[in-house]
Amino acid sequence: MKPEIRDMWADALESDEYEQGQDRLTIVAPDGSERDCCLGVLCKLAVKAGVIKRLRVRPDTGHVIYGDETDENGSTLPYAVMKWAGLDDNNPNVKYDNGRSHSLAEFNDATDPDGYIPHLDFADLAPLIREQL
Repeated sequence: MKPEIRDMWADALESDEYEQGQDRLTIVAPDGSERDCCLGVLCKLAVKAGVIKRLRVRPDTGHVIYGDETDENGSTLPYAVMKWAGLDDNNPNVKYDNGRSHSLAEFNDATDPDGYIPHLDFADLAPLIREQL
């Protein structure tokens, strides 16, 4: 991963600007508030950089679709974001202290505190991104 984008992403995850959500890149609630997966935060940074667009919000679910005219996604990184960030995977794997390797989305979305895959908040994910991507 490109170091400058990696650090920008990790910094964004550690900021108070983004509220963590699960299951989709970004979900817009009926009140207009937004919750992001860790991958959704990277998509928002790509939008700010002019790499992709926020194409639409599905009115039935509130899921945000990101991408460009050739590729769009609401669950994992669009190809243009992968290319911009220098990633080889649309949902990269990292290892946690238990030694298990799982995708960022799996750690982000896990809900069972005693489950096989622990839930990690943005503050836990940021150092893994800095150290492993």
